[in-house]
Amino acid sequence: MKAAEVLLAAIAAATFAAAAHAEPDRLGLTLGPQMVVEEVTGPAASAGIQPGDKLLAVDGTPVQGVETLRPFENVTGSVALLVERGDETFYVPVLLDDPLLP
Repeated sequence: MKAAEVLLAAIAAATFAAAAHAEPDRLGLTLGPQMVVEEVTGPAASAGIQPGDKLLAVDGTPVQGVETLRPFENVTGSVALLVERGDETFYVPVLLDDPLLP
């Protein structure tokens, strides 16, 4: 590979990794590129979500990236997170606080 191709590949990989990483959201989750929980606070922590859990779905919607979580930013009540922890897969109900005011 030429130096320019290596540089472009590195930039593309860094861009993908940054796009796949989610900062803490209203659920209190910080997710890595494979939708693995890196940090957990707030409602998700109170519900029992742990670092290392893999987020598979939210209210039955398969998680294909952090953009899957955006529609749930304004939800009131609770959401069901389908998580994988080790060899187990189970739902965790997460009670959300009132939506953030603009």
